[in-house]
Amino acid sequence: MKMKTAFFIVFLFALPAGFAGAHSFSLAAHFAKAVTAGGFTDGDEKDQGAQEKSGGPTLEDLRNLAPATNENVDGADRAAVGKEIMEGYQSGEMTDDYFADGDRQNTLAYQRMFETAGFVASTFEGHGQIVDAVNSSQMFFGPLEGVYIDKGKKSGLRLGDRFWVMHAEDTQVNHPETGDRIGVKVLVDGIIEIVEIVDNTSKARIFRSFNSIKRGYKIMPYDGRKAPYADPDKRIAPKDIDGYLISGRHESKAYGQGDIVYLNVGESAGVEPGDVFEIIDSEMVRLADGSFEPGLPKIKGKAKVIATRDISSAALIVISENVMKIGDKVRFAPERLP
Repeated sequence: MKMKTAFFIVFLFALPAGFAGAHSFSLAAHFAKAVTAGGFTDGDEKDQGAQEKSGGPTLEDLRNLAPATNENVDGADRAAVGKEIMEGYQSGEMTDDYFADGDRQNTLAYQRMFETAGFVASTFEGHGQIVDAVNSSQMFFGPLEGVYIDKGKKSGLRLGDRFWVMHAEDTQVNHPETGDRIGVKVLVDGIIEIVEIVDNTSKARIFRSFNSIKRGYKIMPYDGRKAPYADPDKRIAPKDIDGYLISGRHESKAYGQGDIVYLNVGESAGVEPGDVFEIIDSEMVRLADGSFEPGLPKIKGKAKVIATRDISSAALIVISENVMKIGDKVRFAPERLP
C-alpha cells in the first residue's frame, strides 16, 4: 500500500504548476477520495462532463497540452486524469506485479557470465556433436565459421535452429572427503545456428563463441535462458545445507572474488539461484603429538548461487577474505548479496 500511495503522490505533484492557475483545486480532498473510496466520486465525472459541454478543455486536450498552456485546465480535468490512473491501477494495468517486475530487479550475474557458468553433472551425452568444419584443415573454430553437425531433418531440425556448444572436461570431479566420483565438469563454448540442412547432417554458423570450438564437442538445444533475478523482498527461508567446493570453471589451486566455482549441493538439496553460501577454511591443525584435527571454522569468503542443477550449483564468489580452494566446506547463509 505504501508503494502504491507513493506512486500516486508522485503523479499528483508532478502535474505542472500552471494547473493551479485561476481555478481552485484541492489535491488533499481528491486524494482522500481516491484512497478511501477506491477512486473519485461520480460527482467528479459529472463535473468533467459539464466542463466538456461548456466548451472547456477535454481529457484529450489535457494530454496534449504543453506546460505553458496548462493554466486553462481546471480541477475537473485533473480529477479525471487522476481517476483514470487509479482505474488503470485497479483494473490490473498496474497491479502488484507492476512493482515486482523482474526488469526492476537486479540479475544475479551478467548475462554472459550466466550463460558461460558451466556445471557439474553425473554424466553428459549431448544431443549431437560437431563432426567437421567448412575449413577442414583447422583444429579450432571461432566466430562466424561454418561447422557440420550429425543431426538433420530426420532429427526434426529446421533452418534457424540454435544449439549450445559444450564439452565435458577429461578429468572427472570427485568428492573431496570420500574420493567418490561426483561427475564431470561441463563448459559452455558457444552457440551455433543452422544455415543448411539435409536428412542426417546440417551446416551451422558459429553465432557466438566463448571458447575455441573443436570436433567432437557436443550440442544441446538452445533455450534462450536468461540470468535469474534477485528479489530483495523475498523472505529468506532457513535451510540446513552443507557441502563442499568441488571445482571451478577455470582450473586453479586458488579462487577469489569474481571466480565461478561449483558446489556439490544442488536442486535436490533445496538450493535455489540467489542462495548465499559461506566458504569455510578446511585447513587441518597439527597437534603437539603430531596428529591432525580440523581447525576452528573460519569464513574465507561468500558466494551466491547463479545456476543450479540436480546435484550441483554454480556460484559466483562475491566476498573474498582469503584464497579459496577445492575441498573447502560450504554452508548456507540466510542473507542476500548484491
